[in-house]
Amino acid sequence: MITWTPIEEYVQPNFDLPESKQYPTLFWADGVGPVLGHLKDGEFWSEDWEETYEIRPTWYCRVRPPQQRPV
Repeated sequence: MITWTPIEEYVQPNFDLPESKQYPTLFWADGVGPVLGHLKDGEFWSEDWEETYEIRPTWYCRVRPPQQRPV
């Protein structure tokens, strides 16, 4: 289940961490729908940090990789 949080509550992560720790966030933009990427200093970046988009997200949901379960 996805739990959406209003964009007003979004706290920009510390982008000084190594890239391996920078997981993209799932954003919702009205008129666009769900978009996976990064919001840094007010600019929306693609999940691979290669391009920016002119969208204004209204909701977000943090995405993390699944935890490995011991066998």
